[in-house]
Amino acid sequence: VKTMSTSRKQVAFLFGEGANASAAVLGGKGAGLCELVKSGLPVPPGFTVTTSVARAYAQHRTLPVRLFGQLERNVRQLERLT
Repeated sequence: VKTMSTSRKQVAFLFGEGANASAAVLGGKGAGLCELVKSGLPVPPGFTVTTSVARAYAQHRTLPVRLFGQLERNVRQLERLT
């Protein structure tokens, strides 16, 4: 898998982090899960990747380099929570 240049833009959000992001950014399901967490409903720990990552991969078969570090961070957080 090819990778794109790095940036500080967040592209992977834990459900609790993405509560203010729109469905255009997180996708409908991702935004919905973030809203459920924000509302205080019990949701298993998880994270979502932005739609921009999915589009980049679909169009160019590339992933942003920053994604990998953010995935590692989120997986470590999930391990702590579970």
